[in-house]
Amino acid sequence: MPECPSLEEGHVFTDYLVSTYYIPPDALFPPYLWAQEPSVNPRTNNGPESFHRTYNGQFYSPHPPTHVMISVLKETQAQNLTIINSIKNNFVT
Repeated sequence: MPECPSLEEGHVFTDYLVSTYYIPPDALFPPYLWAQEPSVNPRTNNGPESFHRTYNGQFYSPHPPTHVMISVLKETQAQNLTIINSIKNNFVT
């Protein structure tokens, strides 16, 4: 918002964003966890799309065996927890 042009339309738009999409600092999923450029697959700026592209790329058939899927899910969970913890530890409020 500090970089918003001093046009009245710009202020109306930023006021709308703040009032409509206000996220309190103590939210369960604060913006510093999800509002950033994806680092795993930089072909998109859409985090969920990046995650699904990477996740789907780990399977070599349309219907993988159950043990393979469980293994990939566990690995994905461990990677995501590591990333979330490192973000939390490095985040300065």
